[in-house]
Amino acid sequence: MTSSRSGLEKLWKHSFFYALAAAGFLLSAAIAAGAGYLLWFRCVREVPPPPDVGPVASAVRNGDIILRSGTGLWSDLFRSRNARDKRFSHVGIVCTGPDGSCRVLHAEGDDLTGGGTVGYSTLEEFVGQSSLIGISRLRAGNPDLLAEYAASYAGRPFDWKFDKDDESAVYCTELIALALRRMNPAYRLPDVSGIIMPEACANGEYFAEIPLEKQSATPEGRR
Repeated sequence: MTSSRSGLEKLWKHSFFYALAAAGFLLSAAIAAGAGYLLWFRCVREVPPPPDVGPVASAVRNGDIILRSGTGLWSDLFRSRNARDKRFSHVGIVCTGPDGSCRVLHAEGDDLTGGGTVGYSTLEEFVGQSSLIGISRLRAGNPDLLAEYAASYAGRPFDWKFDKDDESAVYCTELIALALRRMNPAYRLPDVSGIIMPEACANGEYFAEIPLEKQSATPEGRR
């Protein structure tokens, strides 16, 4: 019995060791594959140059919605989730300071850490991470009030659950939807399978798109 138990213990220890080694190998392989993909994504993948920020700066006003076709890790996925208009993957709201400076308030997740927050970027930074830019303006209502309501969410964490009914964390289009709802409780942006997609801010019941100088469109274009 003792010999049998000793043999089983040795077998278990060897099995555990090999399982642990196999798990370590798989984890290392996954990390290496992920690192390789990120290296390819950032260094090899062809990314169109960003649009000229000049025409954008000339066109935007306080409270305008600014949309971009991003160049980040998840941008293609977010573009594809739009039901009809496949151009944009991310949105923000223009907030101008008393001195006329222009910033963009947006909820942005960090691709690598899984964090993110609602915060400000300069217009140059926002446009610089895009291949296409769009501007939408309220059809009715006070855009200054819309910007003020949106600013009240600055500092909230990014909502990786994409729960539009939970204000404790906010994703990009949810920020616009929440500000709209505070301005008028009847305003509701449409969603796709429960998630408000960027196309909801491009043109529709509440917004009108402002033409910009011709830009190089994304391959998907408008459908």
